[in-house]
Order: sequence, then C-alpha cells, then structure tokens
Amino acid sequence: MKGQRILILVLTLALALVLAVGLSQAEGPETPQSAAGVERETSAAAVGAVVPIQGRLTDASGSPINGSRSITFRLYDVSVGGTALCTDTDTVSVVNGLFNANMDYCTDEDIDGRQLYLGIQVSGDSEMTPRQAIYAVPYAWSLRPSANISGTTSEAIIHTENWHTSGRGLRGYAMSASGTNYGVVGASKSPSGYGGYFYNNDGGIGLWAKSTGTGSGGTALWVENTNTTSGIALWA
Repeated sequence: MKGQRILILVLTLALALVLAVGLSQAEGPETPQSAAGVERETSAAAVGAVVPIQGRLTDASGSPINGSRSITFRLYDVSVGGTALCTDTDTVSVVNGLFNANMDYCTDEDIDGRQLYLGIQVSGDSEMTPRQAIYAVPYAWSLRPSANISGTTSEAIIHTENWHTSGRGLRGYAMSASGTNYGVVGASKSPSGYGGYFYNNDGGIGLWAKSTGTGSGGTALWVENTNTTSGIALWA
C-alpha cells in the first residue's frame, strides 16, 4: 500500500452549536404563545453525528485505485503531532479512485469551534502528510465560541425545546472553579423589559435556585438593586 495518495475533494463537518440565551419578552404576566397550548412539531430523530468525507485515492503514479481499502480517519486540533481527538476506521469501497465514508465517534466536545485537522491513513501505510485543515462554511461562522448572533425580530433569536420528561431546554455552565463567572446572563435595556423572565404554566415552579456552598458565597438566590434613590430589588 505504500506510496498511495489521497486527494480530499469535499469535507463536510457538522459543527457543534454554542447557544446563547434567548429570553422571551412579555408585558406583565402574559404567557408567550408557545406556553398557551401551541405545540411545535418535533423531529422524528436527531441529525446523525457523523462527519461525511468524500475523496479520491490514487497510487504513487497517480492512477486511480479500485476495490476495498481500510482507511483510518483522525481529527486533531494541531497540524502536526498531538493526540487524535477522535478516530474511526472504515472499510470503504473505492471506484475509479472515488470513495465515500462517514467518520463516527466524534462528539461536540471534540468539534467545538476550534481549528481542526483531518489525518488520513490507508491500510498499513503511515498517516499522510500534510493533514487537511477543516474550515467552517460561512453560515457556521456565527456559531463559533464567542461569536455574536444579532437580529431585529419580535421572535426569539434562539428557540430551544426539549420534550423529554426529565430534559433541559437550555443549560449554561461556567466551568472555571475560580473567579466571578456566570452560567447564564440575561439583560434588558428597556425600562419595561425583563432581564430574565421565567414561568411555569402547569402548577410547577417558575424559578428554582439551589446552592451547596456555605456562607454568602453559597447563596442560592441573590437579589440586588443598585439604584440608591428608588427601585425594587424583589417583587413577588
């Protein structure tokens, strides 16, 4: 197998989404439309978590190869060296040099918006060099970490739903074990707006706060109004 070459023609990568918080605005206690019994259609199944790869395999002289070949695909976050983030080996059918494969076993922790490189190894050969850099399609640029998604609409910029009986619609987690960080931040510039609006329309809890810490650092719910002349810190 030595001397085989591969030309990657198309590489489509399903990027992980980094979600920002989208809070529905409402005047007073009015209930948004989705809570008034208007159910949205749910997909029958989630999108497959695979990386589709198409390429052309030739021998050392440039002639296309035919038959079955064992190809190992690896994703890295460095162009040289390093440890593979995820690996998949498939036996693919090669016709006139062309093949299609789906790379499995990668997670959203591997594909998280950082620059990635694809390493390819055919049968017993060494991994080919250089590795193929993976770039996002233009529409995915706004989904990179720290990217801003902005718009002017009466609807939510981002709408998430989870219909599982014990699921979460949206989760924000500040992972650093030190410093002043925030799992979720909501803000409004309007004097009649809400920085955060939480509701439950079926006898449950609108907002639940929990802390396992001690002292003021373990406060489950902290409410503050910095206006020294007027304003209300908590209205229930």
